[in-house]
Amino acid sequence: MINTGACQKNRREFLLTMLRALVRVPKGKLLLAPYNPGWAGRSQAFEFNIQVAEAAKEVGVSLDRIIILSEMSVAEAETVLSLSDIYLSSFPHGGATMTHLSLIYGVPPVVLRRRSTRSIDQFLVGSLGFEQLLTNTPDEYVELVGKLADDTAGRRKLGADIKAAAKHPVFVASKDFSKSMEKTVLNCLAEIEKRSIQIDTGEI
Repeated sequence: MINTGACQKNRREFLLTMLRALVRVPKGKLLLAPYNPGWAGRSQAFEFNIQVAEAAKEVGVSLDRIIILSEMSVAEAETVLSLSDIYLSSFPHGGATMTHLSLIYGVPPVVLRRRSTRSIDQFLVGSLGFEQLLTNTPDEYVELVGKLADDTAGRRKLGADIKAAAKHPVFVASKDFSKSMEKTVLNCLAEIEKRSIQIDTGEI
C-alpha cells in the first residue's frame, strides 16, 4: 500500500485510518512519500515522524511495517507507485496527480467521499466508472482496503480494468469540451489584447 500525500495533508484522522488499514492487512507494508519538493520538502520531517510514531502506537502497529521515503521526483514516485498494490488517497484534502497516476498504472485507489475544495480524486475515480472504490466513512475505507488486499485475483482484474479505462478519460476525451475550451482561451487572449491596446492608446 502506498500514499504519496504531502505531510501537511496527512492529518491525524487520515494517519490513523491508514494504519488501521495496515492492521487489517497483516502481511502488508505501508509506503509513505510525504516529503513533496513542491510543498515544503523535508522541512517538517521531524514533526511528521513523531506523528506517525504516535499514531502507530495508538493503533498498535509496528513501525517496521511503515516505510517513509525521502523526497522523490515525479518519475521516482511513478516507479514506486507502479510496484504497489493499492493507493491510499488522502483526506480530507485529496490529491490529483498521484490519484491520476494510480489509475494510469492500474493501481486501485481507495478514496473517501467528502465535500472539500481538494476532492478531485473522487471525481477522477468516479468519472471512469469505478464507484466501488469510493467509500463513505473511514471504517468503510479500512474495510475496502482489506477486501482488495484479500482478493489478489480480483484486485489484479480490477487494476487491468482501471488501466484500460484510464486510456480514455471522459473529461478530456470529449471533442465538444476541447472545442469549448479552445474558444474560451481564444476569447480570453483576444480580450487581453484589446485591453492592452486600449491602455497603450489611452482609451482606458
